[in-house]
Amino acid sequence: NMPTIEELATDPLDATAIGLTAVERRTKPEEPAIDVSVNLRDVHLEHEAERWRGSFDLELYLYGQQKTSLRTINLDLNEEELRSALETPYAISTRLPPVATGQLRIVVRDRATGNAGSLRMQVN
Repeated sequence: NMPTIEELATDPLDATAIGLTAVERRTKPEEPAIDVSVNLRDVHLEHEAERWRGSFDLELYLYGQQKTSLRTINLDLNEEELRSALETPYAISTRLPPVATGQLRIVVRDRATGNAGSLRMQVN
């Protein structure tokens, strides 16, 4: 039985099946953003007609504020794009609400397998 992305977001333990890192970045003080890097080696990709396809959900969950940002990332890569994506983590940038502070939980879950990775970070 696969945990839902909400269960993963509130689980006190980090999920480790998908490797990910995250850094906070502010272009302006009132525009916080998080750059999340996902290890695509841990994401299930189907090979069909010279393309590699897969998808995963990305959720940012701010503790105590019930604010979440959920996106589905669909991958559709050719051989060259895949090779390059496997050499360096796949980066996704996500804006945060301007008032976002506190504990942020970041969850990535593979839509094909349910495998997940999560981490928490402090947002100031």
